[in-house]
Amino acid sequence: MRCPTCGAENPEGVQSCAQCHTSLPGDSSSRSNENFTPASAQGNSQQPEVPHPFDSGNESSQAKNTDPSDTHVKRVSQGVNIGIIIGTIFFPVIGVAMGYTYLKKDHPDERKAGRNWLILGVVMFIVNIMLISVLKR
Repeated sequence: MRCPTCGAENPEGVQSCAQCHTSLPGDSSSRSNENFTPASAQGNSQQPEVPHPFDSGNESSQAKNTDPSDTHVKRVSQGVNIGIIIGTIFFPVIGVAMGYTYLKKDHPDERKAGRNWLILGVVMFIVNIMLISVLKR
């Protein structure tokens, strides 16, 4: 199935383009792919910016993209990462809870962040226990 926005060839049955993430129509028999010419081939070099479907707040109405090779989209922002790390230093349960939650996600960036937060949370639990035992002496 050819994407109507960027012209990339996609396998039959997918709901969004692997190249530009535009939603693809479910019934490909109703339109002719042979006559399609991408916008760049028509002399229109300026293609519209198409937002990634998972950037919107309404994920429940859209199909979940489970393609782990889709790594060009930053899934865990730097601010969230820093916030969780700082929170985990003071309250290790934050790192353990968020780490466990993100380990179950489909995207590799989210799983990596979850693993890091979980490890930091466990390490901070151990450090806190050691500090408490030293202070009680």
